[in-house]
Amino acid sequence: MFEKVKYMLSIFSIIIMFFTFEDVYANSQLPTFEEKFTEGGYKSVEEAVKEFEIILIVK
Repeated sequence: MFEKVKYMLSIFSIIIMFFTFEDVYANSQLPTFEEKFTEGGYKSVEEAVKEFEIILIVK
């Protein structure tokens, strides 16, 4: 009986694999490192220096 269950599970898993395919497309334009890091809150050195200078001037 265990062999029959094992056989049926393998057939079932193969059928599931064939019916669950999805199309995947690659993005042809890769973002630059600076664009990617700005999404996460990264600031360039120039921006950080300008912001720091503005804070010093205001105080």
